[in-house]
Amino acid sequence: MSRREDFRLVTDQGRYTADWNLPGQLHAVFLRSDRAHAEIVRLDPTRAPVHRGVVAGFTGADAREAGFKSLPNIVNYPGKGGQQLRKPHHPVLAIGRVRYVGEPIAMIVAQTAAIAEDARELIDVEYRDLPAVASFDAAVKEGAPQLHDDVPGNLAFEYESGDEQAVAAAFARAKYASRLTVESQRLVGNALEPRACLVAFDPASGRGRQLRRARRGLPGVFCGDDGGEKARPAGEMGRDPQ
Repeated sequence: MSRREDFRLVTDQGRYTADWNLPGQLHAVFLRSDRAHAEIVRLDPTRAPVHRGVVAGFTGADAREAGFKSLPNIVNYPGKGGQQLRKPHHPVLAIGRVRYVGEPIAMIVAQTAAIAEDARELIDVEYRDLPAVASFDAAVKEGAPQLHDDVPGNLAFEYESGDEQAVAAAFARAKYASRLTVESQRLVGNALEPRACLVAFDPASGRGRQLRRARRGLPGVFCGDDGGEKARPAGEMGRDPQ
């Protein structure tokens, strides 16, 4: 199958998220945790909004007060014995505790991306480190540090497929049997352009318009990802996937 997209890309006709702009638009950047597991002892973003060109700074407490809910999870099929996925609360911005490196804990909104990045350096954060593990086996061992109180043993979901009794019988009849452990590494489709969106709000109509570009092959799913974040009246937000 011949490629069709090369000509526009090599002739400077490609369109990327940064090419979609609106008059007076703002830019957001996030301060992310550099710890795998820690309590947030102090989080003070007050110096950042004073920076010239900064419009606002937000923390997890602000997001909670604004009505944002837990981030959604798309696993909706039953697991072993009919169990359902255990879904601990996942705030849009961490509150009181971080549970992985890169977890967002604050957001800065400014007139330009560069200003927002500079202001992010003014956020004062202090952590109290907690024990952390870096493998599945270590996470499910007895006595391992617990990430969520409502997910005992750090096991959110267990899935099985096939006929367990038939497999056991087949091994019992076998002359030789081998045992091996297969590690399934996390795979990420790490595109050069990440997921991004451009949102415009019309104060006159009270409606927002999301002009979104999705880097993955499911733009419809991506455009629906915000459904679990904050309750919105029907028809309040329109979408134009790009």
